[in-house]
Amino acid sequence: MPSTITPQFLLEGAVLALEQCGLLLRDANVLYRGGSYASAVVLTAFAREELGRYTILLDLRKEVLTGKEFTIEEIQDRCDDHVTKQQAGRLSTVFTADRDSGLGKLLRVRMESHPQSAEWKEADAALTRISETKNKRVPSDRHKSRMSALYVEPISEHRWNRPAETSQAFAQQFMQDAVNDYAGRYHQGYITSDDSVLNTSTLNCIMRSNNGLVARNSSRLSGRRSLAGNRLLETSHYCRVKHGGAFAFRGRKTDKNSLTENVLFANTQ
Repeated sequence: MPSTITPQFLLEGAVLALEQCGLLLRDANVLYRGGSYASAVVLTAFAREELGRYTILLDLRKEVLTGKEFTIEEIQDRCDDHVTKQQAGRLSTVFTADRDSGLGKLLRVRMESHPQSAEWKEADAALTRISETKNKRVPSDRHKSRMSALYVEPISEHRWNRPAETSQAFAQQFMQDAVNDYAGRYHQGYITSDDSVLNTSTLNCIMRSNNGLVARNSSRLSGRRSLAGNRLLETSHYCRVKHGGAFAFRGRKTDKNSLTENVLFANTQ
């Protein structure tokens, strides 16, 4: 019997998964502002899994368009593993380092040198190797972060993991990275719900206030904002470069003590 799973059905599921990602991030922000940092991390990790589900379902749709057939059970199996969804939801790479560290020096060279110079090419190659190594462990690390923020488990014979010890700083960075990845997909125009963490007219930025994280609107849809040190810094510019089958948008942010580079891979298919 021919499969009844259509490309339209899978597209609908992908959009709903993206919507759910935004709703979970919204609720994680509420928990963060209430001081529940561990619970905020847990919901953010699940939001990333929904972002991964969105990507997986779009990939399945491409396969169906080529004539391949799937059952409901096969679709469920593709979306079952937590780490697999974390991998699929990894849409950007974030580098943060002190300016005078080894990584910081490489980032400075790539930001300040001409792309055709030998210095830039050498730094770019080194950062690519570091990125590949980091990206292999990020999905598993994020899954472990969710587990650590959720369960009391023995770490050693004399120590227990205590979710209540999850720090505000860790939760803030964990959420910020997830919101940035979600924003890149959200502004492709798939989601219009006012209930999700972003809306179509403004980019809600995660920033620090006396009460923790708050949603702050920015009229610039082309920029992303990030915390560096103790102040909010806006992406200075975007560089659009071809990267395989996608475009990479590189945002660069610095302050006098630290340096951050975000690389967001936006699928253009």
